[in-house]
Amino acid sequence: MKPLSALSVALLLLAGCSGSVSEKESRERELPLFRQALSAEQQGDLDKAVKLYEETLLANPEAASAHLSLAILQQEHAQDYIGAIYHYQRYRDLQPGSEKEEMIKGRKKLCEQLLTRQLIRTHGDTANLIQARQAQEIDALKKKISELDVEKTTLAKEKGDLQIKLKSSESEVARLQRLTEKLVTPDPTPATKPVPKRLDIPNLDNEKPAPKSTPIPALSTPAPKPADTPTTPRTHTVQPGETLYRIAERYYGDPAKWTQIRDANQNLLGPGGQLRAGQLLIIP
Repeated sequence: MKPLSALSVALLLLAGCSGSVSEKESRERELPLFRQALSAEQQGDLDKAVKLYEETLLANPEAASAHLSLAILQQEHAQDYIGAIYHYQRYRDLQPGSEKEEMIKGRKKLCEQLLTRQLIRTHGDTANLIQARQAQEIDALKKKISELDVEKTTLAKEKGDLQIKLKSSESEVARLQRLTEKLVTPDPTPATKPVPKRLDIPNLDNEKPAPKSTPIPALSTPAPKPADTPTTPRTHTVQPGETLYRIAERYYGDPAKWTQIRDANQNLLGPGGQLRAGQLLIIP
């Protein structure tokens, strides 16, 4: 086992006999486990001393003197620089402004330097491997970014094409909506003309007026039907993409009259008035 350095022993002796040491630290050194740890340290059994200081702190976590003694052993004997840094800091937290403040700050800084060298010596090869792996990951990420840029450009072009198609579809929908409104809007009912009242004309031949007679309602005579004249029906050859609405708009100027074409060609049309290119329709 590595014996404690002369500097460490001197510090511990000074801590035990200096008149400036606080009463709190004096009480801590009287703890049974602390006294056993100090005895093992003075006898050179440093591993046992480390264990006893740790047991002291488990039973008394705020024993500042135990933190300091354990930190010195971890630094100089166990080379546990992380543990030493922790216990030095715990001592400073528990004993702020102590006369050992500058000494502890210097030891803590030294532990940090020794820890850095230890990590470099232990993990130097690992660090190189990590750097190489990181370089590979960076190259892979750059390649992925390039692929995403190409994909982004392609998507932007497709978006532009879709916007153009959308505007065209909106125009077609608006046109069909106007045609639908014409089909579902009923024609206004013509206003009924008022029937004029019949005036009674007095009899001028006699001095006394003739008695009023009950008016006889006039009988409406139906207008004679015009004589049927034979005419050759119009026909239309269906072109690709044509509908009954467009054909009615072409021949009548009103797409709402598509039903006349449908009724005249019932035996030629498919379900729902479907047309086929090349069909010959009768246009009444």
